[in-house]
Amino acid sequence: MWSEGEYLCQSDVTHKEIFITDYEWMGQSLFNVGEYDSPWDMNDDVGKLSELNPLQQKAVVFLPSQQITYDIDDAIGKADDVIIHENQTLEDMAYSLLQECYELDKLPPIISNNID
Repeated sequence: MWSEGEYLCQSDVTHKEIFITDYEWMGQSLFNVGEYDSPWDMNDDVGKLSELNPLQQKAVVFLPSQQITYDIDDAIGKADDVIIHENQTLEDMAYSLLQECYELDKLPPIISNNID
Protein backbone atom coordinates (compact mmCIF):
# COMPACT_ATOMS: atom_id res chain seq x y z
CA MET A 1 0.00 0.00 0.00
CA TRP A 2 1.32 3.42 -0.93
CA SER A 3 1.29 6.35 1.44
CA GLU A 4 -0.15 9.55 0.01
CA GLY A 5 3.33 11.08 -0.29
CA GLU A 6 4.74 8.05 -2.09
CA TYR A 7 1.74 7.96 -4.41
CA LEU A 8 2.05 11.63 -5.32
CA CYS A 9 5.77 11.27 -6.03
CA GLN A 10 5.35 8.46 -8.56
CA SER A 11 6.56 9.49 -11.98
CA ASP A 12 3.33 8.49 -13.78
CA VAL A 13 1.09 10.63 -11.55
CA THR A 14 0.14 14.07 -12.81
CA HIS A 15 0.89 16.78 -10.26
CA LYS A 16 -1.41 19.75 -10.02
CA GLU A 17 -0.61 23.03 -8.43
CA ILE A 18 -3.49 24.60 -6.57
CA PHE A 19 -3.64 28.39 -6.35
CA ILE A 20 -5.96 29.79 -3.69
CA THR A 21 -7.11 33.28 -4.59
CA ASP A 22 -9.92 33.91 -2.12
CA TYR A 23 -10.00 32.64 1.42
CA GLU A 24 -12.37 35.02 3.16
CA TRP A 25 -15.41 33.69 4.93
CA MET A 26 -18.26 35.97 6.00
CA GLY A 27 -16.11 38.95 5.02
CA GLN A 28 -13.35 37.96 7.43
CA SER A 29 -9.97 36.51 6.72
CA LEU A 30 -10.08 33.51 9.07
CA PHE A 31 -7.18 31.63 7.60
CA ASN A 32 -3.58 32.57 7.20
CA VAL A 33 -2.94 30.75 3.95
CA GLY A 34 0.67 29.88 3.37
CA GLU A 35 2.33 28.62 0.25
CA TYR A 36 2.37 25.02 1.45
CA ASP A 37 -0.96 24.87 3.30
CA SER A 38 -3.22 22.01 2.38
CA PRO A 39 -6.38 23.05 0.52
CA TRP A 40 -8.01 19.85 1.82
CA ASP A 41 -7.40 20.89 5.43
CA MET A 42 -8.82 24.35 4.73
CA ASN A 43 -11.83 22.76 3.05
CA ASP A 44 -12.35 20.59 6.15
CA ASP A 45 -12.25 23.71 8.35
CA VAL A 46 -14.82 25.49 6.18
CA GLY A 47 -16.96 22.35 6.33
CA LYS A 48 -16.86 22.46 10.14
CA LEU A 49 -17.86 26.14 10.07
CA SER A 50 -20.78 25.56 7.74
CA GLU A 51 -22.21 22.95 10.15
CA LEU A 52 -22.59 25.63 12.86
CA ASN A 53 -25.69 27.75 13.31
CA PRO A 54 -25.48 31.43 12.24
CA LEU A 55 -24.83 32.76 15.77
CA GLN A 56 -22.00 30.29 16.33
CA GLN A 57 -20.54 31.25 12.95
CA LYS A 58 -20.53 34.92 13.97
CA ALA A 59 -18.84 33.97 17.25
CA VAL A 60 -16.16 32.04 15.35
CA VAL A 61 -15.55 35.12 13.18
CA PHE A 62 -15.41 37.35 16.28
CA LEU A 63 -12.77 35.35 18.19
CA PRO A 64 -9.91 35.64 15.65
CA SER A 65 -10.89 39.23 14.78
CA GLN A 66 -10.33 40.18 18.44
CA GLN A 67 -7.12 38.11 18.61
CA ILE A 68 -8.58 35.78 21.24
CA THR A 69 -7.61 32.71 19.24
CA TYR A 70 -6.27 32.01 15.77
CA ASP A 71 -7.04 28.29 15.70
CA ILE A 72 -10.34 27.48 13.98
CA ASP A 73 -10.95 24.36 16.09
CA ASP A 74 -10.32 26.40 19.27
CA ALA A 75 -12.68 29.14 18.04
CA ILE A 76 -15.37 26.55 17.30
CA GLY A 77 -14.91 25.16 20.82
CA LYS A 78 -15.27 28.63 22.35
CA ALA A 79 -18.16 29.76 20.13
CA ASP A 80 -20.80 28.99 22.77
CA ASP A 81 -18.95 31.22 25.27
CA VAL A 82 -19.53 34.30 23.09
CA ILE A 83 -22.73 36.33 23.37
CA ILE A 84 -23.41 38.61 20.42
CA HIS A 85 -25.79 41.53 20.89
CA GLU A 86 -26.55 42.70 17.39
CA ASN A 87 -27.62 46.27 16.68
CA GLN A 88 -27.06 47.38 20.28
CA THR A 89 -24.60 49.86 21.68
CA LEU A 90 -22.88 49.44 25.02
CA GLU A 91 -25.31 52.01 26.41
CA ASP A 92 -28.25 49.87 25.27
CA MET A 93 -26.65 46.85 26.91
CA ALA A 94 -26.09 48.73 30.17
CA TYR A 95 -29.73 49.84 30.31
CA SER A 96 -30.90 46.30 29.52
CA LEU A 97 -28.76 44.91 32.33
CA LEU A 98 -30.02 47.51 34.79
CA GLN A 99 -33.63 46.85 33.81
CA GLU A 100 -33.14 43.11 34.30
CA CYS A 101 -31.65 43.59 37.77
CA TYR A 102 -33.56 46.60 39.11
CA GLU A 103 -36.79 48.46 38.61
CA LEU A 104 -35.37 51.76 37.40
CA ASP A 105 -38.43 53.83 38.31
CA LYS A 106 -38.22 52.56 41.92
CA LEU A 107 -34.54 53.39 42.46
CA PRO A 108 -33.80 56.21 44.90
CA PRO A 109 -33.03 59.54 43.21
CA ILE A 110 -29.46 59.53 44.48
CA ILE A 111 -28.85 56.44 42.33
CA SER A 112 -31.16 57.09 39.36
CA ASN A 113 -29.74 60.59 38.83
CA ASN A 114 -26.32 59.07 38.24
CA ILE A 115 -27.51 56.68 35.55
CA ASP A 116 -27.32 58.41 32.19
